[in-house]
Amino acid sequence: MRRIFSLILIALSLGLSALAHPNHAPGEPIWLPASVWPDRIIVSPGDDPQTSLSVTWRTDASVSSAIAEIVEASGDSRFDIMATAHSARYERVDLETANYAHSLSGTPNHGLEPVHYHSVVFEDLKPGTLYAYRVRGARGHWSEWFQTRTAPASGPVTFLYYGDAQYGILSHASRIFRQGLLSAPNADFVLHAGDLVNKGDRDLEWGEWFAASGFIHAMVPVVPVAGNHE
Repeated sequence: MRRIFSLILIALSLGLSALAHPNHAPGEPIWLPASVWPDRIIVSPGDDPQTSLSVTWRTDASVSSAIAEIVEASGDSRFDIMATAHSARYERVDLETANYAHSLSGTPNHGLEPVHYHSVVFEDLKPGTLYAYRVRGARGHWSEWFQTRTAPASGPVTFLYYGDAQYGILSHASRIFRQGLLSAPNADFVLHAGDLVNKGDRDLEWGEWFAASGFIHAMVPVVPVAGNHE
């Protein structure tokens, strides 16, 4: 009886894993394929950093109607009740047919399915104010709530400066990203000065870049500058 019960648990765990990552290929990093859940979430300053924020995220190509919610952050346990919803725009990216200008041979995204990148601009915000936001992929598939702050109305700002993550992104640059946040936990924004990855058309490297930063780039507004490798 115990053996049968163990086999049932194993079968269930394998089935749930397949449902959670339907596009995941053997040997492929778990964070590479897109799904109906939002990932690769990043916040950036809007046209007016004091009153607007831009957020982008990724899903698989089955999600065409995504939304985001935002509210002033507070210590109230139900701060989310006052959140406002915003419809997102999306852009389809066919990874296999991307521009391979930096590839020596072959197609670096071979076998990867098309994805959708969604974007929202939150406007009419208050300067120097802490906000909570979250994004949705398929219906009912929400990210956690992230907190981020608009630029102050006046006074000095603090920012983190990173250059040329490029090589060993997940294994090495992750240390820098995390130590930066520990050293300047109240940084107003992050500036990436080009060459974030080595081959800008290789999705695996962008997956490493987002995995290396984790939740950081979803909380501290990012200003990415394109280098010749992007």
